[in-house]
Amino acid sequence: MKIGISVHDSKIAVALDFAPAVNIYELDGGRIGLEKTLRFENEILPVRAAMLADEGVGKLICGAVSGALAGMLSYSGIEVISGVTGNLDEVLEAFMNGNLTTRNFAMPGCGMRRRQGQCGRGRGRRRRR
Repeated sequence: MKIGISVHDSKIAVALDFAPAVNIYELDGGRIGLEKTLRFENEILPVRAAMLADEGVGKLICGAVSGALAGMLSYSGIEVISGVTGNLDEVLEAFMNGNLTTRNFAMPGCGMRRRQGQCGRGRGRRRRR
């Protein structure tokens, strides 16, 4: 399986929609290795989603993600784990150990109280009646 992690320098990118790159890792029998770094220029969201799907990414770890991009990724068969922050190496290790959902890696305001993949998505304002 391949996982992608949105990156900016050596940390998780704050917003996947604007992340400059996604590191793609290959998981093989409990081992993980960096396969490649997918760099984004000014690609629109559908192109970003298609690029990740074309690389065979099955799971994507990121900070915040818009509902539109999350939907495109889900439609492409990519499971999104959003609301994650921290150092890239520490997040990767926590993912491998099954500890990614702890508060240590939760974006401020998220607290990992919600299901994986939902924190960090914009929901807009509610209309008052």
